[in-house]
Amino acid sequence: MRKVTTKADVFSYGVLLMEFLTAKRPTGPIEENGFPVTLRQLVERALTNGGDGILEVAEQNMNLNMSSKGEEEKLIALLELALSCTSLAPEDRPDMNEVLSTLIKISEVDGSEIVKMVDFPFNSLPVGPFRFIGSCSGVVCLWFANGVETFICFCNPATKECRRILKRQDNFWNDYDINIINAFGYDCKYDDYKLINIVKRPETDRLLDVIVYKLGSNAWECNQTVTYKFPDKRQTGILVNGAFHWFGEAPEKNPSKLIISMNISNEKFDEVQFPKELYDKNHFPMTIGVLEGCLCLVVTVSMSGSEVWMMQEYGVRESWTQVYTIDNESIWSFPDTDYTLRLVHSFGNGQILLKYGYRLVTYDPEHKRGRELQKNSSSMIHDSMNYVESLVSLSFGYLCR
Repeated sequence: MRKVTTKADVFSYGVLLMEFLTAKRPTGPIEENGFPVTLRQLVERALTNGGDGILEVAEQNMNLNMSSKGEEEKLIALLELALSCTSLAPEDRPDMNEVLSTLIKISEVDGSEIVKMVDFPFNSLPVGPFRFIGSCSGVVCLWFANGVETFICFCNPATKECRRILKRQDNFWNDYDINIINAFGYDCKYDDYKLINIVKRPETDRLLDVIVYKLGSNAWECNQTVTYKFPDKRQTGILVNGAFHWFGEAPEKNPSKLIISMNISNEKFDEVQFPKELYDKNHFPMTIGVLEGCLCLVVTVSMSGSEVWMMQEYGVRESWTQVYTIDNESIWSFPDTDYTLRLVHSFGNGQILLKYGYRLVTYDPEHKRGRELQKNSSSMIHDSMNYVESLVSLSFGYLCR
């Protein structure tokens, strides 16, 4: 019995692509010159016959301009991709990453992108600082300033599309500020991208406004306030288990330090307790991350060592487990002013990607070995994030000019 793999999904995608391009059902009766043929055979023969054959098999409602070389090349490339995806031998089919790369290349045929190409804002404006707020499902959220104005934009590097989001207009905050609490993510329940701003009201030290931007409606909403304190004003929420997470304090509780969470869908706040073993270490530098899909903490307990804790069952305090220790001396081969470790990514082979100061290192917990990624010791990495390509379109907001 064959083992089921993701190549079966690739096959299904190829069938769906042929069905879309030809408007013919893969299971329905198809005849050519009086003989029954499969949908795949029909597409193969159309490609063999060239332009006339392709025009004959293509869906008539697509309004193709076959006099345009670019249009013809795109259709041929899509049909060839569909055939590749439906190869009889699974090992001959591409994986979905290869399919995505092919689609992106097809979109750029003849210089006419399927999605309008727009310069990223820092390419066309005067040089100024920018900062990653987050990345999720192919979309990157950036804070940008050039000395003249500040704004936030959503970008899809794969499609080269960039949208400048609607600027907030409220009585409490008339400009974007790099020192506010942020979070960015994709809400799969409502199929929408959200940007969270948590800002202090000018007239009070206790109340914080929670303001949410939704790409789908291209609008900001402010529906609640909270009384938590966020010591680190430049925190970006870490999205795990459908909720953002930040370090914070609840002044009315003892101990007051904890992890504050906000559900991305219903936007309700909750609290996540530290491991009991860390309460006498909560003054040490800590960062929040994601390890194997679970909430995790990286705690720098000394110059020579750090601990990595993982919440194996979300929301259950007793499930916090110290999964391994990090030999800091194997990482800190180059001195830096900031020795706080942050987990950027965990690989399938057990290794992890860490950032400390302005440097990125891979670390092998089993052999306790680290390797710095930068070739040039003078280079500095100011920010880093995980990014996965997608073809999602940003259909709302303002184009970055």
